[in-house]
Amino acid sequence: MLYAYPYFGRIDLGYFRIGGAGLGNILFPWSRAVLACDEFGLVLIEPTWSTMKFGPILRGEIDKRNYNTLFQPANNSLRGIKKIKLLVNSRRIDETKLKTLGLKKIIADNYELVEFKGLKNYFWDIRHKQEIVLDKLIKISRPEHLVGIKDVYRGTIGIHIRRGDFSSFGRDTSMDWFIDALRMTRKMIGKSVKANIYSDSDSSDLIGILAEDNISLVNHGSALADLLSLSCHSMLIGSANSTFSMWASYLGQMPSIWPRNHNSKGEGKSSKRTHSVFPENMDWEELIKDMIDHSKNMPGLLSVINKNS
Repeated sequence: MLYAYPYFGRIDLGYFRIGGAGLGNILFPWSRAVLACDEFGLVLIEPTWSTMKFGPILRGEIDKRNYNTLFQPANNSLRGIKKIKLLVNSRRIDETKLKTLGLKKIIADNYELVEFKGLKNYFWDIRHKQEIVLDKLIKISRPEHLVGIKDVYRGTIGIHIRRGDFSSFGRDTSMDWFIDALRMTRKMIGKSVKANIYSDSDSSDLIGILAEDNISLVNHGSALADLLSLSCHSMLIGSANSTFSMWASYLGQMPSIWPRNHNSKGEGKSSKRTHSVFPENMDWEELIKDMIDHSKNMPGLLSVINKNS
């Protein structure tokens, strides 16, 4: 028997972690692991979602990012004491060897556990698997975190303003950029389209953009709920280099607007739709056409939800 384990980094004690990456980053090894289970017949070891993070507490962030109540175990995943024994005793091999060595060679060499870790190629390896990944994510999400999946967001603009540790290390996108991007988008559309802000900061830090008309600050109570909700919009204005923004784009498959310093992770853009850099690289006609088409045909998250309802 060969097992797949999504390793989320730092100190992994099996039942919880100390430190480690945030939700956007850890979804990459998780998604590759669950897809590999389907492709190679591996058995999934339940990942260690729960974590203790001191940074969000020290910075006074709203979301403490411990993730211990977001997910329920996947069907047929290995957990509990069996998980701990495997993590302690199993001979491990990196996920890349599945393609270079092959399954038979790995088993013949007495490896028991394939480890999936890190960002690797971002969305490149999962670029054609969006509906499968989304379906699996929905199935492990606890019901209380699905409350933000609403058809009312169709045809609206979702804005993700990342602050937290991004601000601490000077990686945050300026508020003026978000305001300019929103104003110009509305101008090109020809009307003040409803916009919703998702942020790890509170309203006192968002006063400038909240002064715009027809705009709301949305908070569904958890990072996962907000991610799924943000994915329901028909256009995304994202934060530079935020994997949370990228995952919203990937799950929702909507057209997106990014700052000039955003690294699109050239191995695979998060959405197949128009990917624009404001203000230098804007194809407004294509962008608005994509937004209208998204609103009518409900690709991405809403289409998967409807298929399963």
